[in-house]
Amino acid sequence: MKKVLVTGFILFLQGCYIYQPELTERHKALQLIDEGVVMLRQGDLEEAEATFEAAYEIGRFAAALDGLGSVAMLRGEHERAERLFRTAYAVDPSYANALGNLALLKEQQGNLEVANQLYLQALAQDPSNYKIRGNFSVFLAEYKGESTFYAKRELLKAWVVGRSPLLRHNQDQINRSDPFNKGDSHGEESKDS
Repeated sequence: MKKVLVTGFILFLQGCYIYQPELTERHKALQLIDEGVVMLRQGDLEEAEATFEAAYEIGRFAAALDGLGSVAMLRGEHERAERLFRTAYAVDPSYANALGNLALLKEQQGNLEVANQLYLQALAQDPSNYKIRGNFSVFLAEYKGESTFYAKRELLKAWVVGRSPLLRHNQDQINRSDPFNKGDSHGEESKDS
């Protein structure tokens, strides 16, 4: 009988913890945002959208709104995407990704001066963001009409900060936009992988 009481008391104590719904909900929302990003990269826009919506309802994170804006941008819903990116930035003014994605949207719309200003603002706010730097490097190469030196320099800074394999794609884009590029730094022909 004593063993049953002790076991029962231990089980009771395991169930008695300080409930912190905010921490648990924050964790779940962040987990959903990560899952939404994966779905977005896989092209599953419907599920990504539902995941970002659920994440925002649970945690009210700017990243969830930013994810919804990315879904809208990929669907060609530019007005909705802009509204979501701006709302994400209003929810958390330290969240530079919203500015970076808004810059990308403006770039796609051909509003290059606004895109340039937004990229610079986002990088001033978060200079360690390799994704924004990577996108800005391609922007410099394709639209600024300057030497690709600046674009390659910006891409190198993105690589140093993030070392992401995603930056290889940006490098290929810059090399294709460089009329003087005859290959990589070793003199070999550039190859798309």
